[in-house]
Amino acid sequence: MPIFHFFAIDLNAPTSLGVPLGVLLLFLLLMRAIRENTNAKAGSSYASSQTHYTSANTMTVRMRGELSDAYVSFRFSEAEFRGSQCYINYTIELHKDGPFVLVAGKVDNQKVDRGYYGLRNISGTAGEVLSGTITCRSFYSGTWGIGAYRDSKDIHFC
Repeated sequence: MPIFHFFAIDLNAPTSLGVPLGVLLLFLLLMRAIRENTNAKAGSSYASSQTHYTSANTMTVRMRGELSDAYVSFRFSEAEFRGSQCYINYTIELHKDGPFVLVAGKVDNQKVDRGYYGLRNISGTAGEVLSGTITCRSFYSGTWGIGAYRDSKDIHFC
């Protein structure tokens, strides 16, 4: 014959903290749910809470087929991750006249990842300094980069 024990727990009884037991249990469950939800969104490879990444010269992240500093040099670049979007801000100096295509996003093995990139067509004269932003989908692992091309057909994708 099985024996069942029933315990009566008074959830209104104050704890040593002076807070009712029921409120304390609800608070602990809520904090646990928030922590689990945050960890699930961040992913195992993205543990940092930092959302700004800066680089003095992203031309050091070489992309296959991109133009050299003789055409376009990057003075500043910054990737900012907000939700599902990555915003890559840049400042460039043109050393040659003409139209250019800037591509920014996730770079793998010197190639641009098709799922995480954005393009910007620019035009200007030698000596001109331009600033702007390129938007792409957020990514939480890998390397980001920005590069200049004469034509979008010159971009190598992976």
